Amino acid sequence: MQQIPPLWLSPETHLARSQPDHPILYFSPRVLHEVANRFQTGFPGLVTYAVKANPHPAVLSNLVAAGVTAFDVASPAEMAAVRAASPDAVMHYNNPVRSDAEIAEGIAHGVASWSVDDASELAKLADVPKTCEIAVRFALPVSGAAYDFGSKFGAEPAAAVGLLQQVAAGGWQPSLCFHPGTQCEDESAWVEYIDAARQIVAQAGVPIARLNVGGGFAANRDGAAPDLDVEPQ
Repeated sequence: MQQIPPLWLSPETHLARSQPDHPILYFSPRVLHEVANRFQTGFPGLVTYAVKANPHPAVLSNLVAAGVTAFDVASPAEMAAVRAASPDAVMHYNNPVRSDAEIAEGIAHGVASWSVDDASELAKLADVPKTCEIAVRFALPVSGAAYDFGSKFGAEPAAAVGLLQQVAAGGWQPSLCFHPGTQCEDESAWVEYIDAARQIVAQAGVPIARLNVGGGFAANRDGAAPDLDVEPQ
């Protein structure tokens, strides 16, 4: 007789009965679909999933099934994982520092959107097809995140102006992108970044194809997560 593993209604139920002495990963396709649907319903722009959060094939395939069509990748391994889940998925490569080999892999995998925060990194993208989007990544000294990505990536707004002009002159689709940081609980950070993007566009005199508002939306870790559905005042 075939033995079928029990179906647990919740991780708490399983933990209470089995009391394991080693780490266990729990995966709920239903919860994943609910979260994906919440973002796609509540956010009017293009929703992308950062593969680095969890690259497991079951996660990626379930996100595709939930209607997610775009993924943020940070390495060739993540590109291959996305392609295995969906040959038609759109990939954004927003890590602005890459080796020549990584760039070649991105081109081969059909990455549609790239980011840069330095002129030398833009020069390395010379072989990227002109049909692609290149987003200038900028950073501000704003607080509110558990980890501030602005301390690691992103050009200052003044430098972003010239870089955006270089992208346009190079023939790519010019865009802007930012990332307030991991677990950002202060919605005013996005307000400051969006206003800075408006000023960069105005000073550069370059219309952009997209403003990528990054991630960093806080999740429920040590308390109640911020309400993403709250109406702005």
